Amino acid sequence: MQWHWAAPAATFLSVVLVTGEFMSTWSSKNGTIWFPSVLSTVGLFVLLYLGAAAALPDEVPSEGLNLKTFYYSNRTHFWGLMTLFMAAQMLLVAVNPLNQASPHFLFFVGQDALVALVCASLIWIRHAWWHALCIAAFLSLELLNWWGLKLG
Repeated sequence: MQWHWAAPAATFLSVVLVTGEFMSTWSSKNGTIWFPSVLSTVGLFVLLYLGAAAALPDEVPSEGLNLKTFYYSNRTHFWGLMTLFMAAQMLLVAVNPLNQASPHFLFFVGQDALVALVCASLIWIRHAWWHALCIAAFLSLELLNWWGLKLG
């Protein structure tokens, strides 16, 4: 197997996103979690699981596998799922009445829309520097978003 940074980084990004969604779901400030919220969160988890499954190969052929070739040939599946995830996340943020009452509503929806567009760009843009920049930015932003969260 010939290793390349992009496939493991995309897998790690999926793990970080799943963890973030889990923390978001269970750190509800009002203490009430509605059944439709749980269903929508399950849908987001399914998209993230499929994205994580698409990030690394299922099998290694006997002649070996080049992860760089795998990543770039599979980027449509992975980044398509991440685009769908972000679009669904944006929709869920937009329809939530608690979010609509927030003075930061447009910021949250706009942020998700921007990330969805960047994810979509990774489907068509093959430049390694663009993929490295976007994956590093996504990881950094997600980690910064949850860094100060207190558990318990």
